[in-house]
Amino acid sequence: MKLFKKVIESAGLNYKKEIRKLALILLAITLIAGVIIGLFGKPIHLLLLLGIDVTICLVFYIKYQNLSANKKFAMQREFVKLFTYFEIYIYNGINVYKSLQELMNFASATMKDHLEILVAKIDEDKTVSPFLEYAKKFDSLIIEQTMISIFQMIDQGSDGLRIIHFQNLFGKIAEQYYDDEIAKARKSFDSLNVLPLLGAGIITMMITVGIVFMIGDMVGGF
Repeated sequence: MKLFKKVIESAGLNYKKEIRKLALILLAITLIAGVIIGLFGKPIHLLLLLGIDVTICLVFYIKYQNLSANKKFAMQREFVKLFTYFEIYIYNGINVYKSLQELMNFASATMKDHLEILVAKIDEDKTVSPFLEYAKKFDSLIIEQTMISIFQMIDQGSDGLRIIHFQNLFGKIAEQYYDDEIAKARKSFDSLNVLPLLGAGIITMMITVGIVFMIGDMVGGF
């Protein structure tokens, strides 16, 4: 359950609500299958029911993983967009604090909340901690290094060298994002190619299970 909780929360979903939904689905399938097995089946068919329940749990887990990955990818994409503006602001002489505030005008509701928290904590804490805490939301080492670079502009001054250092790091983030976007597109195409094989595998498994049960009935008849 800890794995489920972690992946559900990282996808931005309510853990209790999702677990309740999954439990209701499993309960409904178990009740329906239980009635069918009780009327027409045999106890060994319970193994098939167990396999169905495990498969459903696996499907939901993969779904949450994909939602979590998509959320992180979307946040990184918005980071690239927003901090492109930030780069323009500081290059034109606007200080870091004011530049961060200006980003809120272009941010989504979620990212705006993150930026508001960052700016508020900068007022309270003059160390690098608020920048590191903000970077953790993206789960990216290069974004963490970039936020440290931004902190150094406040702590040591945003001279030409500091700005160039930031631009170099930010350039790597943008490059990594575009590489990830290409990899994601390729993965989507690969998934489409796998679907027919997966369908064929499921059909083969169902036929195999049916044959096993038929043989069992024939042997039992003798």
